[in-house]
Amino acid sequence: DKGLARIISLKFAFKFGDRSKIKDFFPDIEAATPPIYKPNLNLKTPGWISGFIIGDGSFSINMTKNSAYKNNYNIIPKIRISQDGISLLALEQIQKKLSCGTIIKSGENRAVYTLAFSRKLTIPKVIQLCQENPSFF
Repeated sequence: DKGLARIISLKFAFKFGDRSKIKDFFPDIEAATPPIYKPNLNLKTPGWISGFIIGDGSFSINMTKNSAYKNNYNIIPKIRISQDGISLLALEQIQKKLSCGTIIKSGENRAVYTLAFSRKLTIPKVIQLCQENPSFF
């Protein structure tokens, strides 16, 4: 019973999802105190950043029809890394180390942040970092 109570108290501590139904079944359990997130920022090496991008990043190409561009399309390549609010610090450190990218919050009610690289000069910089510091498991 103590193990289940601990798991439920942790669920209440983090403000994700609908907890009202669980609270109905366990009205006496209080929210635990969430741990303080204090990462060692000295570990943010190029290899770590490359691994973070390869592991949590995504690549996409946005195409919009526009007669002002060659072939009537504006083509924008993008590299994105999304994290929850507790990992925003990691995204900020990557942005700082690379001196580029834009951090965007995904909606008012969500604690998700995205570090996006979409400029012609920044995409090659990110790709070069990953090529020079490959991360294979």
